[in-house]
Amino acid sequence: MSTAPNLDIKYQVGGSLPADHPTYVKRQADTDFYNYLKNTTFCYVLNSRQMGKSSLRVHTMKQLQDENKNIICISIDVSAVREEPVTPDKWFKSFLSKLANLLTKYIKEKDSEFSFSTWLEENKHLSPLQQLYDFIEKEVLIKIPEHNIVIFIDEIDSLISLKFKDDFFRFIRTCCNYRADYPNYKRLTFAILGVAQPSDLIGDIREAPFNHAHREIELTGFKFNETQPLWEKLIGKITHPQIALEIVLKWTGGQPFITQRVCELIYDNHSDIEDENKDQCIENLVREHIIDKYLGSGQDMQNHFQTIESRLLKSQQRKELLAIYKQILQKGKIIANRSHEQIELQLSGLVVREEGDLKVYNEIYKNIFNISWVERELKNISSSSEENNFELETEVEKLYEGLKAGDFCYVLSSQLTDKDEFLTKINSYLEAKNTQFVIINSDKIYEESNRRQFDWKGRGQWYLSVAKIINKKFDLNYQTGNFNINDWWRNNKDSATDPNQGQELLINYIETQLLKIEKEHNIIIIFDSISFSENGKDDYRLFDIINGFDFKDEIFNLLCSCYERRRENSDFEKLTFLLLDVIVDSECIPPDVKNITIGWRINLGNASEQQAKPIITHGLNKKFNNVKYEIMLDRISYWTSGHPFLTQQLLKIVLNDVTSGQQENYIDYIDKLVKRQITTPFKNA
Repeated sequence: MSTAPNLDIKYQVGGSLPADHPTYVKRQADTDFYNYLKNTTFCYVLNSRQMGKSSLRVHTMKQLQDENKNIICISIDVSAVREEPVTPDKWFKSFLSKLANLLTKYIKEKDSEFSFSTWLEENKHLSPLQQLYDFIEKEVLIKIPEHNIVIFIDEIDSLISLKFKDDFFRFIRTCCNYRADYPNYKRLTFAILGVAQPSDLIGDIREAPFNHAHREIELTGFKFNETQPLWEKLIGKITHPQIALEIVLKWTGGQPFITQRVCELIYDNHSDIEDENKDQCIENLVREHIIDKYLGSGQDMQNHFQTIESRLLKSQQRKELLAIYKQILQKGKIIANRSHEQIELQLSGLVVREEGDLKVYNEIYKNIFNISWVERELKNISSSSEENNFELETEVEKLYEGLKAGDFCYVLSSQLTDKDEFLTKINSYLEAKNTQFVIINSDKIYEESNRRQFDWKGRGQWYLSVAKIINKKFDLNYQTGNFNINDWWRNNKDSATDPNQGQELLINYIETQLLKIEKEHNIIIIFDSISFSENGKDDYRLFDIINGFDFKDEIFNLLCSCYERRRENSDFEKLTFLLLDVIVDSECIPPDVKNITIGWRINLGNASEQQAKPIITHGLNKKFNNVKYEIMLDRISYWTSGHPFLTQQLLKIVLNDVTSGQQENYIDYIDKLVKRQITTPFKNA
């Protein structure tokens, strides 16, 4: 039976709904979140903006404390924990102060009230991070003995850019891991909420974001059987409000913010809703007040559409994300593979994963972020990068044909050519073709080992890092439900063999895990930056701290081993490799594999004059009106031979030179400019 609507409170569009708000819609997430936290299970709610995360937190906190007198809930918005300049000590000190302010009233001292300022003075010899550990263990868990404690951490995405974020998440992980040995920690749990991927939360490639029991709370759009609080508000305003809600959901897909907004429009304009023509009347409201209003004037309630657009277009992967989104628009849906790019697209809020497919979240988004919008933004991206973008499409297409045929491919180039731009184009091309691939960057693995001062004990550690990157990319933990790469690696390692083993383990992992789970897809493993110069010398070794670990032999042995496995196991036919580096063949390919056909060879040399001309002319057009372009073009090409980096540098020097527009002899001018600003400074240095 329907309850009487509350006529005093309208719909609330945006912001956290108060715990007693009559239009709050309870979803499956409410039940899951409550039950898991009640049982002290660590939870995280990671989703796009304006999906109701904060409202879920408010209602769950109230329900936990109302129905369980032994539970204390506190919430900290970490986006507000910002001390400028942001340093680890300042940040942890600020976080600890907020935590203490919320928990101090529950701490019981024997003879007096607990004073956090006194405690802080007594522990000033400790770092703020160590103070945080001690405060939880020695004060909170000991002096609040009769309660379970749930700490909600909201706006977690504000931590992603902080260099010390790993320390914070290790703190949470440590508290959860201590449960096995210290019973007090079983009374403490955390709930993390924000706009992020789990992989964003900890930067150390050797660690998963969460290595303890945890639950992801899936926050979906409103389902019709959940929407009674919404259509009840329309009782007395229109006839058959349930039918109106069904029409609303066709437009909104149940997206919480937009659904509340359309319901509010119906409530405020109920006199325009005709009984016999509800579909058309609601469509008119949606188009006039939402779609046309935004497309025509850019008016956007609480910047909802601007937030979506901004997240997409400010992403470093914006071209790849737009390419995937365009494919979804054209096909209606694509298979969801939980790749980093697809999840990033989901976090924009523009698309949603349903029943194994990725599709546009709702009809309103389709009308605003339509195919014309996508093509315009892709064109803008191409225009903005035109000066740095030589014609590589032909090479990319050629390379793709080789990879599709299962050939091992490699792209080797001289220093400072467009290898990185080429990799970006490959990335976009493979995404557009819905091809499964993973990029392994050796430089990043090496930098991470140095940053963490990790004692690499053998090449096996490097292969484990490669396996972890593959595991994270294809999300094998999620697909199998209980797979743990660290446990698998440890259990399959033969301690009696060479302690530097690793290659066979990696191949075993690829064969028994990756290729078995990704049965329907071909897989490309891209090794980027396969070498680096050690201490400025021409010595290409993977790690200078591993004596004799010569990467070029190892990587080609890996390729050859996987190639040979094709004869025995047809699954390996789905796997191929691509190598990219700034290196020449003689420094990269060991002599004993030179006679093995390893597929396509893409040479990134200098651009031709025909390729360079549009870029140079475009740059000169920015400053000069009457300059003899052909003369300057020929002279710039004469000095750089089309080398991408040198061409751009010389062009920049010309554009920045205040006397350049006053020249009569441009050949002599360019020659003097090169001598004055490039060759002479280099010789003197």
